Amino acid sequence: MIHVVSNPATGFFLEFKRNYDFQFTRTKYTIIPLGQVSDRVVVDGATSMTATRDTTARDRLESSATVVSPPGRSANPFDPAAPNCQNWIFDFIERLIAESYIDASVRGVLQGAPLYL
Repeated sequence: MIHVVSNPATGFFLEFKRNYDFQFTRTKYTIIPLGQVSDRVVVDGATSMTATRDTTARDRLESSATVVSPPGRSANPFDPAAPNCQNWIFDFIERLIAESYIDASVRGVLQGAPLYL
């Protein structure tokens, strides 16, 4: 899982969750296939099935995430227009499209996805 975590009051940071299993989370998720990326930009990790978290990119896809700035602190974190992780997802997808790692049709799929706050 590639995502940014924290909140508008403190700002966000990029995190990679490796061997993440959605079956063991209490948070509501909806998995929506966006598209496919070539295996030339993704490196499979170690064979360990232990879930880990880190901030170090290990392949080209993850490296693309590191150049998309996570949302910073908000002067008014309760403002609905405050920076949030959903904005970052759109920026990350745009980066992947710009690098030709994913097809531009992904924009439509992402825009049609439900938003959870």
